[in-house]
Amino acid sequence: MAHLKLNMSHTVSTLKKYGMVNIVYMSPNGKVKAVRYDDETLLLNDLAKYDGRCNIYITLNPIKSDLDIEVSNTFAKGGKSISDKDIARYVFILIDLDPIRESKTSSTDEEHNEAKVMLEDIKKYLVSMGVDGFITASSGNGWHLLLRVDIVNNVDNVNTVKMFLKSLDSKFSNDKVKVDITTGNPARLTRFYGTMTCKGINTEDRPHRRSAIIDIGNPNKYSSIEDLQRIIDDLGYISNIKRQNIVNIYPKRKDNNGLTLEKCLINAGINISHKKIEDDQTIYVLERCPFKDRHTDKSAYVIEYNNGNIHAGCHHDSCSKNNWNTLKELYGINYSGKNTDNIAEKDKTKETQEEIILGIADKLDIYRTNMDEVYVKLNINNRISHLNAGSDKFKRWITLEYYSKTKRMPSTENIGKAVNLIKAKSMLKDPVIIGKRCSVIDENIYYDLMNNKGEVVKISKDGWTIITNPKCIFDSNTSMKEQVRPIEHESLDILDKYFRYKDTNHLILQKIALVSLFIDNIQRPICVLHGEKGSAKTSTMKLIRNIVDPSSVPTTSLPRTVDDLAVTLSNQYLICFDNIDRISNDISDLLCTAVTGGGYAKRKLYTDSEQQVMYFKKGIVLNGINVVATRPDLLDRCILLELERIPSSERIGENELNNRIEEDMPKILGAIFTTISKAMNKYKSIKLNDLGRLTDFTRWGYAIAEVSGIGGDVFLNAYLNNQNDSNYEAIQSNPVGEAIIKFMESNRKWDGTSTELLKELIKVAEEENINVSSSGWPKAANSLSRRLNEIKSNLQDIGISIQIVKGKERKIIISKQD
Repeated sequence: MAHLKLNMSHTVSTLKKYGMVNIVYMSPNGKVKAVRYDDETLLLNDLAKYDGRCNIYITLNPIKSDLDIEVSNTFAKGGKSISDKDIARYVFILIDLDPIRESKTSSTDEEHNEAKVMLEDIKKYLVSMGVDGFITASSGNGWHLLLRVDIVNNVDNVNTVKMFLKSLDSKFSNDKVKVDITTGNPARLTRFYGTMTCKGINTEDRPHRRSAIIDIGNPNKYSSIEDLQRIIDDLGYISNIKRQNIVNIYPKRKDNNGLTLEKCLINAGINISHKKIEDDQTIYVLERCPFKDRHTDKSAYVIEYNNGNIHAGCHHDSCSKNNWNTLKELYGINYSGKNTDNIAEKDKTKETQEEIILGIADKLDIYRTNMDEVYVKLNINNRISHLNAGSDKFKRWITLEYYSKTKRMPSTENIGKAVNLIKAKSMLKDPVIIGKRCSVIDENIYYDLMNNKGEVVKISKDGWTIITNPKCIFDSNTSMKEQVRPIEHESLDILDKYFRYKDTNHLILQKIALVSLFIDNIQRPICVLHGEKGSAKTSTMKLIRNIVDPSSVPTTSLPRTVDDLAVTLSNQYLICFDNIDRISNDISDLLCTAVTGGGYAKRKLYTDSEQQVMYFKKGIVLNGINVVATRPDLLDRCILLELERIPSSERIGENELNNRIEEDMPKILGAIFTTISKAMNKYKSIKLNDLGRLTDFTRWGYAIAEVSGIGGDVFLNAYLNNQNDSNYEAIQSNPVGEAIIKFMESNRKWDGTSTELLKELIKVAEEENINVSSSGWPKAANSLSRRLNEIKSNLQDIGISIQIVKGKERKIIISKQD
């Protein structure tokens, strides 16, 4: 019971998080009762009590806030049922995939798996149509997709939701699994996931199963009523109500008995799944193939053209020799008119939708990157833009182009053909560089202002200027904003009033790092902002973002998975992760790659072999109350910048601060561009004996400091000292490193086995209150060497040398320099 309640508690919290626990329905004693609980403990008690004895359901969509429903704390009281009119809006649409079987029985494992196959097919189709954001769940007997939506509950929308389900049914239902078309009402119930599904007798081959949420998907993705209508249009579904109101686009021909083609097919026993009425033809999609009965995937069709031609067939290769004449002969159909498969007589004076769209695509300028990404050059709102050919924005553009020519919407299939044509043609192109905000070509730096004039700042050794015909190509995303036009200004001191750091050296490093963010494709350290509450960490981060890469979303939270982080890094020029508490090892590793430059490969969606490769070398800013980077390899790639708390008497409102920054921004940019131009002349002559971890940044930083009046040696000392601070931070955040330092305070040299060393370090840890239960502390002697290797270089920098000698008995030698 306790284990069950623990699982239920997790399920309840998950369901509540996504807005699904409103009213609970159970059927104890054979009578359904509805209850709204205000006490989660009592709810869990009742769930544990009735689970396995009866089916338990919940309302899928939220009830109206003013609805008068008694709140109960026990199931015995019961309550009234909820009707469709009591629901405020749709937040989920239930796509229920139910195996076809005898009534009131559970499904077999094979039937349950068949529903899973259909679920994957529907998910693949919806994603291809740009519809995403669904919870995946097992209902026990079948599978559920809970599509996240934000749709008002009204008559028209309810009808559209029901047509959406009927469209999926017409496309995917077969003789084994059916899409339930009755789940579209707003007050729809669904399983209380986590409870047992009790249908029929519990047998070995038809067992009762526990329902479960399998995947919560992307909680930030929602579909609109327009998305549903797009699916309906793509699948060609027309409701019975709409069919009655359709004006025939041409008079239907009839046979000698006065029957239309549709009626002739039905009379011959050929069932029609649905039909699609287009400009010059009507397509009848058949329930089963009339040539081979086992083809039940709606691959067979009959097409009647306006000019009287008729064409029939099936998409399966084994049916390729069959046609309209074959069909007539098999079923004894005698239909008047031009009963022929010669579709060459079709009107050739009018371009098809496919021909129009491919014609649009054929005229576009196409570019290919060295990572095989494909871009097209477009004029959008009188501004030259370059869009990724696979992006939703480009697909919307080509949709608009087609609509402007025909006043009709194109099919997703034909848009996909246009994209494939563009990608195929790109194979003949030489690769080019595509930049985001900044790009370096022929030792010149180009910075995209992203204004309607297409202006770009070109920075060279001779100075900087604003041009409109750069050599480079720029990509953009929807969040990137226009930058102000810079004006001539010399000194970086204009930045001093906007940054408040505890240490003057931190201000120096911030100014140098800020300028380096405009130099693309070099290694730049992660700026780690930290400080107590009220030290303007987020405001400082937003300022950096607005100077370098203005965005409507200047800061964001750190993604939880490496896949999501890779996508974020790939799509942004400068990335600012705000208010971080901790960084996982996997995320830390990818951040290291993003600084020094590297690729990340992941399997493309729904394929087994093809990979999507992303390459990045990025500018990154992190902030938190404490130093959020703790792993030594990540700290090596950081500069730690501590902000001081701003006294209440000196604080100003955000609007006033933004007004001041906006007024100074043209000068700030002018000073940065002037500094970079001067540093270009200095950079190649810089020869340094002592380089920091990031050699690119060290040399560029020295050149920037020299030409800006800061002084190269001043910068170098500030950077190397900051690296030492990072080094100590790495050791102090590692319990083994902290114990080694304490241990060597009373030893100049020590050698022994890893077992002996671990015993010594445990003694030190007990005396110094070092946490040995943390994940960074070795649980056994055989893992101590790995922990030592993590901080070996950091300890070396402070004079503690560690050698691990391999032999019959592995020895560890630790020595301390004077």
